[in-house]
Amino acid sequence: MIFGTLCVIAPRPLIAVPLSLGRGDLLTEFAPKWLAAAVAFLVELCGHPERVYGPVGISVLIPFLRTVVVPHSGPRSLDAVPERRVLRELAARKGR
Repeated sequence: MIFGTLCVIAPRPLIAVPLSLGRGDLLTEFAPKWLAAAVAFLVELCGHPERVYGPVGISVLIPFLRTVVVPHSGPRSLDAVPERRVLRELAARKGR
């Protein structure tokens, strides 16, 4: 198992290092400034996944859970979650 892991991990630097150096050389020496800035921004953004997953979770996942998942669960299924209790109380006040 350790040998298999090493066989999978060992070639990665052989592929990643030339590609990253080539990308850096291309962006600094040959690419137009506007393209270099756009690609550098995307590379930096991909290096920090919380910058991508956070807004996606807030804008897509939470509305999906509120409209699709929570209504199909039982009325007392998520009572242990404080946020669910608060949301249910707000919904009850809104219905009055």
